[in-house]
Amino acid sequence: MLREEVDLTCLRKRPTDQVKLGLFLILISYVLGWPAVGLFGIISFYSGAPLILIVGGPLVYGFSHLVFLAGMYFAGKEYVTVFFKWFRKTAFEKILGVRRGRAASLFTENLP
Repeated sequence: MLREEVDLTCLRKRPTDQVKLGLFLILISYVLGWPAVGLFGIISFYSGAPLILIVGGPLVYGFSHLVFLAGMYFAGKEYVTVFFKWFRKTAFEKILGVRRGRAASLFTENLP
């Protein structure tokens, strides 16, 4: 997994309008997720109407998932795959304390 080089050449091309829409929807879904639920909680608390949070919270959170899925669909498989490969590699390198470009040494130095 860490030995695999991530090919980011697809990111050098100018994104199409469809990909831009997908990325925009993905970003909006994060704003609609927990921040909107938190806002509903604050409104519910100060207005004294708990149903705003009880009903509105799950609805807006579910809607944010639908917006995220639509964004993933429009962004395209190529971009999503490249992004998650890059993210996975970067996250594991940080967690394991491996410097970039030295991930292969993690598997070859301490073998019996």
